[in-house]
Amino acid sequence: MTALARSVALPGDEVFVLHDRPLRDGVAVGETSQFGDDVWRLQPAIHKSSGRNLILNFNRFPVRSRPVAKQLAYAMLSGPLPQGDKHCKVEGVRCASTELRRFLTWLDSQAEPRCQRLATLTGADLLAYQRHLVGPFPNAATQRETCRAKVRLFWRWRHNLSDWLPFCPIHINGWGGPDAGAQRRGENRTSRIPEQVLGPLLVRALRFIDLFRPDIIAADQQWRKTRFIGVYQRLPVRKFHRSTGTVHQAISDHLERYVTSGRPLPGWRGVPNRKVLSAVRSTAGPGPATSSRTPSSPTASPAPRRPHDPPRRLPLRIPSPGRHWKKFGMSNATFRRHFPDIAQEIAALRSARPTPGAPSEPTRYHRLVARNAKLKRRNREFTETLTLAACHIQRVTLENRKLRGELKAATGVARLASVPGLGHQYSR
Repeated sequence: MTALARSVALPGDEVFVLHDRPLRDGVAVGETSQFGDDVWRLQPAIHKSSGRNLILNFNRFPVRSRPVAKQLAYAMLSGPLPQGDKHCKVEGVRCASTELRRFLTWLDSQAEPRCQRLATLTGADLLAYQRHLVGPFPNAATQRETCRAKVRLFWRWRHNLSDWLPFCPIHINGWGGPDAGAQRRGENRTSRIPEQVLGPLLVRALRFIDLFRPDIIAADQQWRKTRFIGVYQRLPVRKFHRSTGTVHQAISDHLERYVTSGRPLPGWRGVPNRKVLSAVRSTAGPGPATSSRTPSSPTASPAPRRPHDPPRRLPLRIPSPGRHWKKFGMSNATFRRHFPDIAQEIAALRSARPTPGAPSEPTRYHRLVARNAKLKRRNREFTETLTLAACHIQRVTLENRKLRGELKAATGVARLASVPGLGHQYSR
């Protein structure tokens, strides 16, 4: 491996290091840094407006290792790529330069002659660098792994360098050390599904999607048509077939279409969806099935109400004393649809004139109003009583203070003491 020759010519000092990178608008290649510069400006190749003004300062590298560091940085920025590799981001090159400088600085501090060049390094030297990383990063296994990964760049990009590693570090026994063991212990060891089971399972799942995808999408669209868009928005228009016959005929036609097309009825757990059937019923025209609810005489049928007509007084259908109210379930949609009629009936009931001669009994509302007025009157009387009592207490306090002053001036008593068992004070 030590005899491996370079396949790429080394760049000259006049080569622009960002010539193969897309530059920001308004920046020409001739304005970028050259290979011979000691400081490379990377900002022209950073397209984010919030990107930092990054540089590569090679003055911080050891003088002996500075050419190799420049060659590696140029190869990662604009040089020929190794087989199967791709250019990394500019920020990645800047981060890699920090770890490369750490390794080359440590290598320059070693006294062994073989550490003067990368081509003469051995596995023991890299293991020594691995032990050195425990000092600055004793509790950072991830950082140590990053440092070791950047050392491998001298092997991956060896065709672009004048001095390179003669072997891949990952083949060294002990490379990774206890950090590799910690990573193995942290691996997810949950039992996986066997491939013999997972293969047929995926085949059946894909087959299910291919066969039932149209039905599932159609059912989802039909389900969304019967749901509210918002609280204060109208229901979506339901495009059901409007039958010209009776309700029974409309439902029969609806069921016949499902039987003919071979599609299942909308429902859940084998029970048909009554909401869909009720929508079919509402679209059916009048017929014999609805004759019991429509007047027999054409003249008795009420005229259609226009939007700006005043509300009509509709009679309340109150059941007889021996008959119970019919139990029914009213959804939000049904309540909103029938609320105007209910409001008209309530308004007609409240505005109806009393029958002459009928005993007028106070309603529950009027009883509550009278009770509230009575409570307010009692509260006002109690407040007046408390105010009068406070005035009396203040007057008695002033008279007591005046009498004490007169008694003190007449007798010359400096202090009044109380006698146990007596409710008044006297002088000793």
